[in-house]
Amino acid sequence: MGEDSSTECQLPWLQSQVRASFYRKVCSGVSTQLSLPLPLIPCVTSPLSHLSSRVSFGIDMQLEEGYNHYWRLEDHCPDGYTYNSEVHVCYKPSAKTAKLSWMDAFYNCSNENAHLFISNTLAKRDILAAYIRNNNFTYIQFKLGGNDLFQEGWWAWLDGSPVITWYYTQPDNGNGDKNQHCMENTREHPDYNSDGICNSTERYICQIPLQ
Repeated sequence: MGEDSSTECQLPWLQSQVRASFYRKVCSGVSTQLSLPLPLIPCVTSPLSHLSSRVSFGIDMQLEEGYNHYWRLEDHCPDGYTYNSEVHVCYKPSAKTAKLSWMDAFYNCSNENAHLFISNTLAKRDILAAYIRNNNFTYIQFKLGGNDLFQEGWWAWLDGSPVITWYYTQPDNGNGDKNQHCMENTREHPDYNSDGICNSTERYICQIPLQ
């Protein structure tokens, strides 16, 4: 544990990191850290007081309460990612043979300073659906960046925004008899989302937030 130090939240810290995804715990005057595969930033100033112009804020449903997840906003798309000017994001689907559980896909994207695709606007939903249709992926499901792991029935994207673009029968938790807590696009209807089993292995789509 250590004393609060706002200097550790300044931009030089962010600019010096190879890994741009990190965690920070907000508590009363003291910061604490967890042993995680991603970096932690040890400061507890007001949520985005020093970071708002350079990072994107999100909620990691897998962490102890009070920990928030941040991503540095990049200024360009790295190799392998496609840029979309309409929504100003970079995205990349996993290879055909790269099928992972939701959590493994989450960490795989994080290793590229990215996160699972967040389809939290109609424009992003339409772009994702067009990509799936244009590449004849209509019968393929992709892991996306939403879940209800924090609270049963409370579905949110990794940035904390609610999930609203459901297929009309979803979410159904496998008709009530399955553990379906992680987001996927709906097979045959990529404009909409459905709940899926977190440990099932599927392809996935990573997204890099831009400045």
